[in-house]
Amino acid sequence: MRETLYCSFVIAMVFIAGCTSEDESGYPKNSKWIGDDSEIPAADSLFYLESRAPLFRKQFFVADSIESARLVITSAGYYNPFLNGEKIGNVILDPAWTDFSKRIYFREYDILNLLTAGENCI
Repeated sequence: MRETLYCSFVIAMVFIAGCTSEDESGYPKNSKWIGDDSEIPAADSLFYLESRAPLFRKQFFVADSIESARLVITSAGYYNPFLNGEKIGNVILDPAWTDFSKRIYFREYDILNLLTAGENCI
């Protein structure tokens, strides 16, 4: 049985799911979303006006038997992902600008080598 760890950040939300099954797209069927609970503004330019962008930090446990691990990440703004204190990737100012009402770009990283057996933090 194949076990995969998924971490995905999407517009101020995050899920981390360990699963053994995927849907046709290759992404997990079950996930838990965690958000900052702020209301979605009417226009993209109104996101976090006077407020700081949220910082998401999640500790999670990884068993020894993980065969693959991917981070799929995007935001309505820029992100700077770290796993166990190590920066993920070498890209700055991602994702590229777009009309968020029509499309949102994302990036996918293989993070298997950054994970350790036991407690991890993203």
